[in-house]
Amino acid sequence: KQTGFTRSLADPCLYTRYRNGKFMAVSVWVDDLVIAGSSAEQVAKFKAKLRSAYKTDNLGKLKWILGMRVTRDRAKRTITLDQSLYIKDMLKRFDMDKPGLDPPLAIPADPNAKLSRAQCPTNPVDQARMKNLKYSSIVGSILFACVCTRPDIANATRDVCRYMHNPGMPHYRAARRILRYLKGTQDLGITLGGSTNSIERFAYSDSSYAPCIDTRRSVTGFVTYWNYGPVSWESRTQPTVSKSTAEAEYYALGEAISEMLWNRQIATDLHIPTLGPDTVFEDNQAAVALAYNPRHKRRTKHIDVRWHFIRQYIKQGDITVPYCPTNDMVADILTKNLVKAKFMKLRPQLMGHKPHAAKTALAA
Repeated sequence: KQTGFTRSLADPCLYTRYRNGKFMAVSVWVDDLVIAGSSAEQVAKFKAKLRSAYKTDNLGKLKWILGMRVTRDRAKRTITLDQSLYIKDMLKRFDMDKPGLDPPLAIPADPNAKLSRAQCPTNPVDQARMKNLKYSSIVGSILFACVCTRPDIANATRDVCRYMHNPGMPHYRAARRILRYLKGTQDLGITLGGSTNSIERFAYSDSSYAPCIDTRRSVTGFVTYWNYGPVSWESRTQPTVSKSTAEAEYYALGEAISEMLWNRQIATDLHIPTLGPDTVFEDNQAAVALAYNPRHKRRTKHIDVRWHFIRQYIKQGDITVPYCPTNDMVADILTKNLVKAKFMKLRPQLMGHKPHAAKTALAA
């Protein structure tokens, strides 16, 4: 702050400065700083200022941060983040690095498997046996990868996280299956950036209706993009039981729009102009109609009024919600265990490796 930086209201770990036509951003994680700027001279002066006050290590161009490898392709103007070394260490820690054992799998979860509380151990002997299998350590390690660079395992990770209190063997096998999937995709990561100078923000929102055997709650899934790079994603069990698919989709849409509004705040802090409404793709026609049409209908009267903030931002021109065909719904991968063919179709789009059919169709 003493050197003229402003702390972001949207993210307290982000500081920005715009001075004499030169922009700088500093992202802080405890004592690790990532510095970006439009002027090498300004960056050097800032580093010198830091050295005058603290003992610092200048690690040069960003290659690693918090266990993530940073790979730049300046010709394509992209940055790829992966956790190959972290995943390799994780596999070794859980004895899954032996050649010939635990062969890699193509998808992280069995589409035909259903986890439930009925699979939890009910006697002390079985519970004690499960404690020796390091279930919590496995799930916690997977979760870190999921949050940082691996949205492709988000739904499978959400599912196994629900049984941390008393896992059974089916839950343990599901967790190890995720490790086997990561074993075959260690170098896979998310790609940000591209050749265009513009900044387009868009998102996909989806829901899986009442898949939970125990509670019949639905699942929210969304992913937000700047250009075609994924910047945030979520797979979460909804806190309440929905009475219809449309209601579950509407709740998920609300969560996605909340995230997009946060994206707009970050863009403001980064001095990136917002030239028009952000797009949130939705594949449920009833949810789209509910977002645009304020008329109350018998089957939607019970929906909490707080979710209708969606209409306010649509009316203001901040958000637009076009219909997306289900086959092109990228967030589908965040809400259910997909069969291999569809998973492989959506994964490159989810990870920022390939243009999106829905976005291309909308532009046309």
